[in-house]
Amino acid sequence: MSTLFVQIGRVIFINYGPYTGKTAVVLDIVDQARVFVEGPTTGVPRQALPLKWLTVTDIKLEIPRVARRKTLLAAITKGDLENKWKKNPIAKSLAHKETVANQTDFDRFKIVKARKQLSTRTRQELKTVRTATHKARDARVAKAKAAGKQRRTRKLF
Repeated sequence: MSTLFVQIGRVIFINYGPYTGKTAVVLDIVDQARVFVEGPTTGVPRQALPLKWLTVTDIKLEIPRVARRKTLLAAITKGDLENKWKKNPIAKSLAHKETVANQTDFDRFKIVKARKQLSTRTRQELKTVRTATHKARDARVAKAKAAGKQRRTRKLF
């Protein structure tokens, strides 16, 4: 369950409609299903949008209800919205998707080769660790046999 509430000053990400992929700030709550938003830095005009089109972020600006554009811009600069947005998981996901979309075949090939090399190195290291562990165990068993001790076994009945 999400603990983020739709509040005045909450930064939202638009998932659907003509302004898909842009951020805006909630200025007022119209009703249970719609909010009044504006995104002066992203080009989203003042308008009411359905909540189903939006994703609420954890970023909140301190603004009054139905703030003017000048007040909103001042709050955005004071709240350092651009840096906070870059640290947001939604922005990171979008940046990753863009990076993947802009990769060439050769970039994807290099990634596959690097993953294979990493897997091979990991497997080799694991094999050496297992071998060392088995040798140590075999040495303990041999030492116990030489001392005349029997290996402990579990009785079933």
